[in-house]
Amino acid sequence: MPTPGNDVLSVFVLFLKKLASARKEDSRNHEKVYQSVTDSQTVTAAFLAMRLWKCWQAAEYGEITEAQLYACARQFVREDRPRLQEHLDFIDRHRGALRLLFIELCEQAVVNDDKVLVSFRGIVSQVGGAILFSTYNTMSGLHNLDNTELGYFAALDSPDLCRKIADRTGAAVPSVRLFGLENAMPEPAAMDAMPGDA
Repeated sequence: MPTPGNDVLSVFVLFLKKLASARKEDSRNHEKVYQSVTDSQTVTAAFLAMRLWKCWQAAEYGEITEAQLYACARQFVREDRPRLQEHLDFIDRHRGALRLLFIELCEQAVVNDDKVLVSFRGIVSQVGGAILFSTYNTMSGLHNLDNTELGYFAALDSPDLCRKIADRTGAAVPSVRLFGLENAMPEPAAMDAMPGDA
């Protein structure tokens, strides 16, 4: 459950996990219009839901005034959405490298005939046994089910995983301040340099 230092990220990842599961593994139980929602739309909806939850929390779990709701929406549109887009663009540019990194870090994959299933066990605790990648998901009938974005956002809470992401992609992870975290990540090229080196 959310902890004082990372409740923004924890709640966001929890919402994202629920929406991703409904949209992918459980997609047969939803109308076509919901099945066509993109990963980017799912991430955006989860982040907005988290912001609304934080607004409700600030109102001491009581009624949210119209002014509070407007302020929350304004913050999301003006500040959060552009910063979130930086992360979505990063994932789009590096999805293959991110997926391979997470597969390498996860516990052993399950291989059955020509089907491969990799879950997040052992890599990021917030997403537990959620599916990272599956060549065929029998529940949904989906081929190449991919939850790389879920692993990426869950990994942002770990400086070690952020460093591994930067090393693998050759690009700095976008600012994590959006999630209430401090940026402790240097640029990938600077990671090996020690202070005072020139």
